[in-house]
Amino acid sequence: MGRWLGLFRVAAGRPLCYNLGVRGQPPHRFNTVENQTANHDIIRQVIQEAGSKMVSVTFVKADGSERQLTFNPRHKGQILGTGNPIKDPEKAKNVFRIMDINLNEWRSFDARRVYRVKFQGKTVDLPTEE
Repeated sequence: MGRWLGLFRVAAGRPLCYNLGVRGQPPHRFNTVENQTANHDIIRQVIQEAGSKMVSVTFVKADGSERQLTFNPRHKGQILGTGNPIKDPEKAKNVFRIMDINLNEWRSFDARRVYRVKFQGKTVDLPTEE
């Protein structure tokens, strides 16, 4: 059922799932075509695996521009500001609130708009889920 090519299992020339394994450890596979794993589940797993190591996400903002945020998943602090809470639980599960280390400001991003995640020397390209 396909072969592994870097982070991807490939069959018939298309990626079937992501392999985030570390050499010497069993791989973690996120099926994106076969089981339609959502981006927010993949990002939560990446954050958990990253521990206190930096994670970078690249996504398309609502206005169509591109943004990259870099953050430490273990950063603790009070979120200040006047943002409105998200009332719809479907939307809320896709929104991540993080402290961008480059801007030193709280930011949020929608997992459905993320197309690349980098952590611990690995890059994972994700489909956007508009």
